[in-house]
Amino acid sequence: MLWYRSIVVGLLGACCLLLAQRPRVELRAPLVIKPGISTWDGTLPPTIVDVSPLVAQDQLGALVRLQPGEHVVAMESPQRYVDVTIAGPFGQRRVLLLQH
Repeated sequence: MLWYRSIVVGLLGACCLLLAQRPRVELRAPLVIKPGISTWDGTLPPTIVDVSPLVAQDQLGALVRLQPGEHVVAMESPQRYVDVTIAGPFGQRRVLLLQH
C-alpha cells in the first residue's frame, strides 16, 4: 500500500510540474484591412425570438431590442411569425418573432 501511494504522489507531482512548465500558446489570425475593399455585405444573420401565442399583437414591438441608431425599416406579418427588418449604422438585420 505504501508503494502504491508513493507512485501516485510521484505521478501527481510530475503532472503538476509539467503543467506549470508548459509554454503558453496564443493563436492569432492576421487581420488584413485594405481601404476601400470590403468582403462583408452589411447583412447580419437573423435573430429568432420565440413568442407565446398568448402575447398580443400590440406587445410584439416591445420584444425587439434596438441598438442606438437603429430603426425599423419594414415589418411583415404572415400567419405564424412576424418578420422585422432593422437598419442601423452597421447595416441591416432581421428579427423573426415566431409565435407557437
